[in-house]
Amino acid sequence: MGTEQEFTEYVGTRWPRMVRTAVLLGCTRAEAEEVVGTALAGCLARWSQVRRAEDREAHVHRALVEAFLAVRRERWPGEFPLEHPLDTGPSLIEGDDVAERELADAVLRGLARLPEHQRIAVVLCHYAGLDELQAATAAGVSLPALEDDLVIGVEALAGDPALAGLGGGA
Repeated sequence: MGTEQEFTEYVGTRWPRMVRTAVLLGCTRAEAEEVVGTALAGCLARWSQVRRAEDREAHVHRALVEAFLAVRRERWPGEFPLEHPLDTGPSLIEGDDVAERELADAVLRGLARLPEHQRIAVVLCHYAGLDELQAATAAGVSLPALEDDLVIGVEALAGDPALAGLGGGA
């Protein structure tokens, strides 16, 4: 299989989930697509290295986190898109179930209240499906730091009154 074809297939299977991951990290939908596009463009430029990486998923998610952090640095310090009305749209939440949309909105707002490093840890482990070592690599932190951020972030979400009673808990 050619490098370009392999990359195209890789992106085709992961694009929607990576965009949703970027939204959960704190991007608007448009920013999420830009962040994922930037991350994947960097991966394409180094695809021969990425495809040989010991853990390709951690490598690609590291590029995603770096692109996300770059966008965050470019924003005005008081700007955070999740404080505005959310456009979860059908690509983020399947179906038109009001309860599902309310839950998604509450989770996004709960994640937005976490410090960035905790939000990154929670999203990488609980949404992106990375194990803790992969998430630590993707976040660019040590495993113990990731574990601490994950525990504190999950505890904060579990204790968030806005999430209490939604979908069976946080």
